[in-house]
Amino acid sequence: MCTECGACADVCPVEAIHPE
Repeated sequence: MCTECGACADVCPVEAIHPE
């Protein structure tokens, strides 16, 4: 689970990277 999608941006959905 990635909370601050930074290093794991590849596995996190774009919504988690850009909540806005």
